[in-house]
Amino acid sequence: MKQISNISKLCKIFLLFLAHCYHNTFYVEKIIDGDTFVIQSGYRVRILGIDAPEKGDPFWEDSKKMLQKIILHKKVRLEYGIRKYDKYNRILAYVFVDGEFVNQKLVEEGMAWVYVIPPNFKYSHRLIIVQERAERLRKGIWRRPYYVASKRSKKFHAFYCPSAKKIISKNKRIFRSKQEALKEGYKPSKDCNP
Repeated sequence: MKQISNISKLCKIFLLFLAHCYHNTFYVEKIIDGDTFVIQSGYRVRILGIDAPEKGDPFWEDSKKMLQKIILHKKVRLEYGIRKYDKYNRILAYVFVDGEFVNQKLVEEGMAWVYVIPPNFKYSHRLIIVQERAERLRKGIWRRPYYVASKRSKKFHAFYCPSAKKIISKNKRIFRSKQEALKEGYKPSKDCNP
């Protein structure tokens, strides 16, 4: 009985693989946050090349709402990266709706920042240029950058630093400025030099 269950699972995975190879247009059913959504098959898609605030972080709701406005209940075209799945089994893809590059739109409006997951580097140069412009114009998250620290250490990180993502929610401290973090006795991390 267990063997039949395993064969059934393998068949489902194979069918999903075939669907992804030949059909890359999907209907968006639900938005999880500013960089993750669910397609009609129930699979989660993680938008490649960007990162957005996590639940509880400043701009989380704004980022999520912008993604909802752009793609919720619409058909999107997914362009897969070299690596098609992340460690959470989410599909990794660049996203297009009505000819618009969604990843770029989110960075352009300051609702996400560039975050490359190797080996998926396609469009990274384009996204970096757009982010630099959003930073100069102080759009979205660049209007009020924030800093993140763990309650268990005395180091703080810029919100976009990969080390900041490793801090679990219950240990996370958010600072509105470097001065606030320094005043509380935290020191800048050497990882990202905030």
